Amino acid sequence: MNRYYWTGVAHGQRSEALQQVREIAGRHAAIVQFQFFSDMAFGLVLEVDAGHTLNLYTELAAVLTLEPAAPATADECIVMLNVTFISTH
Repeated sequence: MNRYYWTGVAHGQRSEALQQVREIAGRHAAIVQFQFFSDMAFGLVLEVDAGHTLNLYTELAAVLTLEPAAPATADECIVMLNVTFISTH
């Protein structure tokens, strides 16, 4: 199973960005782990079924500045996503 390490930066309000990321992740993956690192960051470990990886990335990229580029494969995978908030309000 492929593993991807994505880093996102949320530019909007913390609570709104958190809700959007959780909703998007829930639509395309199983959330295996969710952990706050501080009021400035959180991490997710996601199990993504085949065919959902690109949709997950595309939707997350609409609400986060996301790196690295979208994966080229549609295989089942594990995504480790770390999100940092620019604003904690």
